[in-house]
Amino acid sequence: MKRSLIWAVLGILLISFALIALAGGAEVFGPPSPAEITPEGREIVEIREKMFMTQINDIYINADDFLGKTIKYQGKYIEEAYEGMPRAYQYVYRDSPGCCGADGRAGFEIAWDQAKPRNNDWVEIVGTLERYEEIGMQFLRIQAASLTVLEERGMEFVTQ
Repeated sequence: MKRSLIWAVLGILLISFALIALAGGAEVFGPPSPAEITPEGREIVEIREKMFMTQINDIYINADDFLGKTIKYQGKYIEEAYEGMPRAYQYVYRDSPGCCGADGRAGFEIAWDQAKPRNNDWVEIVGTLERYEEIGMQFLRIQAASLTVLEERGMEFVTQ
């Protein structure tokens, strides 16, 4: 008898929470707000500080789901040249754990052919995720629509 009563109460609570969530559905489950839509009407995938590495990893692992989507995030800008490579490479990233402590990077290579920030500038990038081929391999990068230097820096080292 007591066990049936407990299950009934738990069922009522579960249904109540579901109804509360559905009642606020326009805010909780509805379409993205206008601030999260590009002028072309495409959804913006914004990578925030909390769970930064998790979101970056999700995009790399499930790249086909994100190709052609608009990505927005903040991080440090750097341009680096590597011996034997055909060009210099630009990245927007945050420091993260790596193989030997705090020597990892989480972010993307970017394509940007306008005025370049200085290395280590804190920037916000908005652009489209694309796949390209170079030296016989495929890579992901953000084709930047905008790259804005920001005064206020976010969390430079991320662990999530």
